[in-house]
Amino acid sequence: MTVRQDAWSDEEDRVLAETVLQYIEEGSTQLKAFEEVGNKLYRTAAACGFRWNSTIRKQYQDQIVKSKRSRKQRTSLKPSIPRKELPASATNEVIGALEQIKKAWLYQHDKQGDLQSINDKLSSERDRLASEVVILEKKLSQTSADYTSLLHVIDRARQWSSEKE
Repeated sequence: MTVRQDAWSDEEDRVLAETVLQYIEEGSTQLKAFEEVGNKLYRTAAACGFRWNSTIRKQYQDQIVKSKRSRKQRTSLKPSIPRKELPASATNEVIGALEQIKKAWLYQHDKQGDLQSINDKLSSERDRLASEVVILEKKLSQTSADYTSLLHVIDRARQWSSEKE
């Protein structure tokens, strides 16, 4: 019987399993473990992942559970970061800075309200003036028509007057 040249040896399986279990316990990803093993064994990370998922994982279920449990215990036992008390002067500085920010915000908010009011008034004035322009244009058009009619009447009167002479 011939053995494939790229077949996995027991030693390679053991290296893959130990590395993946170590990465699981440390809280790192299996993909990183596959990359490391691939570099060690001169195989691709995909080949290592395939070998792990198709064959080796089933043999190491108990160790996987233990590694995950160990990781959880270590992370839950980490001491919490102690809170530092700020000196009163620093607290007062922070409060003062926040009050300044609040004042600036209120000022800007009031200013925005004033500007909005001015904008509304100007919009109303613009609309009123636009309506007035339309009315004046109609009056101008009518006055122009009346003027043209008056000139026509004066012209006819001159013609009539010159015909009488």
